[in-house]
Amino acid sequence: MSRVSSFLDSGPGVRGAPQTPDRVGVETEAEATAWLAEHEADPAEAGYPRCMSHLPGIHPLRTRIDRVMDAANRLREEDRRARSEERRQAEEQAEAQAKADRDRLDAVWIDWAKARGGDLARAAAAGYAITIGVVDDVVAQLSGDAECTKIREGSPEWDLYAWDLRNSPRAKALDLAEEIGKRAKAAALPEGLTIGEALVCRVTREATDSDDEERYTAVVVRLESPLTRERALIFRCE
Repeated sequence: MSRVSSFLDSGPGVRGAPQTPDRVGVETEAEATAWLAEHEADPAEAGYPRCMSHLPGIHPLRTRIDRVMDAANRLREEDRRARSEERRQAEEQAEAQAKADRDRLDAVWIDWAKARGGDLARAAAAGYAITIGVVDDVVAQLSGDAECTKIREGSPEWDLYAWDLRNSPRAKALDLAEEIGKRAKAAALPEGLTIGEALVCRVTREATDSDDEERYTAVVVRLESPLTRERALIFRCE
């Protein structure tokens, strides 16, 4: 073998020459070593150190850091799945509890309807659904002989109406609100059905294809229950 070929075979970068990790700076090596000392035993909170950009791909410190980060990512994925499962179970429990509450309340309303008498009691005794009938009974107690607009949440009419508290309402409107408030206090109610305060409001009804927009003063009362959609009674004062 000539001296030239012997020199080339032993030079850097020649195929067959022994591969060794590139040398890195003292500060980079110290940073990587300190990072490993902090996270290698407990990788849960580990994040890639800044020195990774200065470590060559075959350096043993880089290999150890990659192993720590693989473990950290696995732990985070396990934690994410565990928290997701906890949320799912909590949602299922909440739904089950809500259903149990509704079922109990439904039984209470059936007993209330049976004790109420009349058509409502007969329907309840025969096993028919009576939730809407119960609310209608309460609505009738509130409205009495007075004319009022009755709207139900989710209906097309519900989206047509909006109301805000009236500024400086007149005595006529205040008297009507007071009268409806007295009826609400005297009304026979099943458990879970609530009647809101009778409020003097400025009501706006949007225009439709057949009617123009309307604005007027009215007393508004809202009824709410876990078993039915919200109702609103609008007693016009003008």
